[in-house]
Amino acid sequence: MVSELVFRKGDVPRPVYTCICGQEMYVDHVQRGNCANCKREYDVRPKPPQQEIARTFETGACRDFDDEKIDYESAMSPLAFEAMCAYMHHCRKMPDGRTLRAPDNWQKGMPLDSYIKSGFRHLMDWWKAHRGLASREGIVFAICGLMFNVQGYLHEYLKANPGALEEAIKNNPRKGWEEK
Repeated sequence: MVSELVFRKGDVPRPVYTCICGQEMYVDHVQRGNCANCKREYDVRPKPPQQEIARTFETGACRDFDDEKIDYESAMSPLAFEAMCAYMHHCRKMPDGRTLRAPDNWQKGMPLDSYIKSGFRHLMDWWKAHRGLASREGIVFAICGLMFNVQGYLHEYLKANPGALEEAIKNNPRKGWEEK
C-alpha cells in the first residue's frame, strides 16, 4: 500500500510502501522492493483486474454471467405477446363458428406465398388504422395478424434453410453500427 510520496533533491518521486512487518521501504524503477528489516521481496507492479467468473447473489447462490447469452425474456413485450396469443386463440375458430383447429395447426406448414399475401393484407389494415381510416379488423388484430404472418414466414424459411440464422448473424456485424 502506498503511504506517501517521498521527494529527494534531483530524484524523481518514489512511492513508499509499508511491509507487513511495519518497515517502510522504497521501490526501485521496476516496481520491486525489498524490506531492510525482514528481507521480504515485493513486486508492487499493478495487477491486472481479476475477471470474475461468476455472479454471486445475496443468498450466496452463484451463476455464470449472462451478458453474452441471448435474453429471450427482454426480447419481447409481454403485452404484445399476450395480444398475439389471444389473437391466435381467437383465430382458431373455423368459418362454421363451432369447430376449433389445433393451436399449432399452422406449424404443419404453409407456403411462403400464403404468408406474404396475408401479411400484406394485415399491413394495409394496420396502416389504415394508423392513419385513422377504417380497417377490417382494427389496429390490434391487424398488427397481430402481421406478426403471425411474419413469424410463420420466418419459421418456414428457417426450416428450409437451417444455416440462415447463423449466416445472417455472420454477415451483419453490429460492432459500431456502421453502414455497409
